[in-house]
Amino acid sequence: MFSFAALRARGGAKWEATRRLQDASCCDANSLRVVGPDPARLPNPPYSNERNHAIMLRTCRSLLILSIVLASLLCSAGRTMAMQAGPLIAELVDYGDVRATVPASTEATFARVLSPSAEQRQAAAVVIDAARTELARVVNRHLRAVRDDPTFEQIRASEQQVLIDAGGVERQLLSDLRSLLTPEQDERYEAFERAHRRSLLPKVKPQGMPVDVWAFLDANGLGPSKLSASENEPLERLLESFDRESDTAIVRSQRALMAYYANIRAGVDGSDEAIERDRRAKKELYASRANMDRVHASVVEPLLAALPKELADRLVLEAVAVSTRDFFPNLTMPERYPVVREVLGLELTPEQQTMVQARLAEVRAEALALARECVVEQARYVLLDNERRQERETSPANIYLGKASELRKALSEEVLAMLTPEQRQAYDASEVLDPSSTSEVKDE
Repeated sequence: MFSFAALRARGGAKWEATRRLQDASCCDANSLRVVGPDPARLPNPPYSNERNHAIMLRTCRSLLILSIVLASLLCSAGRTMAMQAGPLIAELVDYGDVRATVPASTEATFARVLSPSAEQRQAAAVVIDAARTELARVVNRHLRAVRDDPTFEQIRASEQQVLIDAGGVERQLLSDLRSLLTPEQDERYEAFERAHRRSLLPKVKPQGMPVDVWAFLDANGLGPSKLSASENEPLERLLESFDRESDTAIVRSQRALMAYYANIRAGVDGSDEAIERDRRAKKELYASRANMDRVHASVVEPLLAALPKELADRLVLEAVAVSTRDFFPNLTMPERYPVVREVLGLELTPEQQTMVQARLAEVRAEALALARECVVEQARYVLLDNERRQERETSPANIYLGKASELRKALSEEVLAMLTPEQRQAYDASEVLDPSSTSEVKDE
């Protein structure tokens, strides 16, 4: 049986909407008697007063129940729409990156953006762990489904289902995490959602600023609470604007990539329509990627100027390290150069130790200067129009790689020259710590 008490117990928002509708209706919900003019003063109806009263009563009751149901549905729909302010990661990645839908950084992001209590963090950890477990089940079901020599169409259909199911897991995860928030924290939920999608940064690798700036600042003692301080308000406004623009750019770029992949899978059969579809997909992919790079490049100089010098230097080194990690790792850290690491592992005399450390300090300063020049000049280069970019022989990033490699080679030769013949013999006989990936020797 319909019960106002039961409805009220379901939630304050729904009950409040119902109460307002009840007050505005033509019927008293307690007595279900008609509220209005005296029936005795109305013109004589074609039916008896008693029958007319019964008809009006049923109509009024039906309208009241219908209005309550509609209000409940509207409240639920409004809440559901509010639960997701942007696309899911599952909508922005292909099957190979399905595990990115529940990022490893989710718990840290929740804590950083929303400043939860200990109880909230504990509950969030349980929810996140459950989502990862369910995502593993989704992937395992797919692997079982395609293990018995399926057709390509069956594999593709199963992969698509994995993404759909992963999207359901991700949506439920975000809904569960939001249900833990207080009204004050809920006002920052959209920022958390953007930070959730920003976990894609290592995959999209935008030029200019490929670092998650917010995570970097928090790790270096400049989290949300300190950013809101009066002396940091300009920096906070800069980051707020960059947050929204970066999110929009990443989403556009990933959607263009997914559309491009879909077009490749559909095939280009040589028809004018297929060729035009392929051309449009490539054009949007290149345009969205260029836009993302420009958004991340445009923040570089204002951000470095707004940060304290020491923190700006750390950000520069982090940005260069991320940008060059796949090509020449550790270019910004002389103490991590392979030859230097191996020499420091030898039994050096105190005089040799002093000489090496002094030279390391000098090269560290040179490496920082090269890194800062690279980050600033590469950002300016990205912001140039295509014609002006094409006038230059190469990009600042390529110039940096050449100069930093020369610096590494020079330092390596210097520290090797400091060794005695016995130390050099020990160095040559030692196992290489960081063998080049281009010179791997296969096992038997």
